[in-house]
Amino acid sequence: MQIEIEGQKAHVHSQNNIDDSLESIILIPGAGMDHRIAKMFDFDFISDNHNLLTFDLPGHGFSPGPALLTIEDQTNFCLKIIDKLNIKNPILIG
Repeated sequence: MQIEIEGQKAHVHSQNNIDDSLESIILIPGAGMDHRIAKMFDFDFISDNHNLLTFDLPGHGFSPGPALLTIEDQTNFCLKIIDKLNIKNPILIG
């Protein structure tokens, strides 16, 4: 799914619809990577009991736009995505 954060689009990938009753695990890809990195890991054993999400930062994968140049900007963008998706107390993997 594509969401918009302050005029920038972000691609958010989730195997299933987000279920507010489940904890959310968010994989944040490293520099130069995108949501497809999640395929390297076996998350099947937890996907029934958790929301499993990953997203592309601007300029990566399916998120257009110029890349964010500082860790602070990337962090703030991630926090805004989490807030926009209304995810409370996520478990972050990055």
